[in-house]
Amino acid sequence: MASEEATVSLSRPWSILAAHWLQVVLLTAAFALAYAVMVWLNASYVAKAILRTPELTVSEFKRVIEAASDAAVISELATRIFQGDDARASIARDLARDPLFDDHFIPIYTISRSDLRETSVAPPSSGQQQIVAVQTRAESSDRATAGRMAILLADAFADGALKGALVEYVAAQRGALATSGQRLEAKITGDRASLARVETKLGELQKLSAAYPQASRGDGRQVVSVADGGARYLSPVTQLIGASSDAINIRDSIRESERKIRQGTWASSVFDDAGKLNVTALSGRIYMDQLESIVRSAAMHGADDDEAIREARSNIEAELSVFRGRYAIGYTMLRAPPERPSRAGPPLLAHAVGGILTGLVLALLLTLALHWRTGSGEPASL
Repeated sequence: MASEEATVSLSRPWSILAAHWLQVVLLTAAFALAYAVMVWLNASYVAKAILRTPELTVSEFKRVIEAASDAAVISELATRIFQGDDARASIARDLARDPLFDDHFIPIYTISRSDLRETSVAPPSSGQQQIVAVQTRAESSDRATAGRMAILLADAFADGALKGALVEYVAAQRGALATSGQRLEAKITGDRASLARVETKLGELQKLSAAYPQASRGDGRQVVSVADGGARYLSPVTQLIGASSDAINIRDSIRESERKIRQGTWASSVFDDAGKLNVTALSGRIYMDQLESIVRSAAMHGADDDEAIREARSNIEAELSVFRGRYAIGYTMLRAPPERPSRAGPPLLAHAVGGILTGLVLALLLTLALHWRTGSGEPASL
């Protein structure tokens, strides 16, 4: 008797579903449609870009990412890339405050140049290879925005690297010039003391030559000093020639040191002006432009009046051109994001299957809940 009741009880759900199959179909379609709407409203797209870099170590890679997150760098690039679209530019600027900013960059240790396809994104076991490219990843609910954000991240990586290198360069030059100036001043002081001694010796030798003209007949022979116990010396005339040569060399050294001091003084004024710039408010590109502008302002620093200063200006301009070349050529876009970035998450077929199955399960449960009644209207139990 108990087995018969269990059989009847278990067969009841099937009879309910069979009697209300149309309701099941309609509810399944409704739930599947609701799932599709939810997926569509929450859809996001992933865009990726690959940026070639000079060979970087892992520590250098991390420093560049930190520089790329600079608010000034992100802001300047967002304004330029999203020109005229203040809403998206504001969203892009928020990247600088993203606590997961590092996750937007994936180091690439080897790359196939033929098709720009990554062949290894995991750190090599040997630890000897260096990073040669970086993949940026951006996600957005809008396809076009995702692509622009991936480009912005790549530009920020290159621009941040440039800014960090320039900041280090200016700081290093200011310190080196200060030390060099002190060293040259000390050298000039020592050279002038040496010159004074040589000039004193020259005066004494000239007096000896005038008092003993006969000694000039044997310039290459040595003379004997009775006062020094018979020690032998070169003749006064020969010594006079050597001392004169020493004096010339010392004067040349003093002139060269003074020339370097003039160059250093001018260069110090240039880098002092660079140090007054509000670097925190500048991107790397703008900082570079302003540094070149300071160097070019030759009239302000008197570079047109002194050949030594013109040489110093040329040296700084050459160094800055190396920076521009390194970051304009060394950091290049290998692969831009596609025009239609791919959808994030599972493919649409998986979403469709999942939506239908979820809708079917919910429809079955709801149909049973609505019609699971006994003839007397009381809930039935198994």
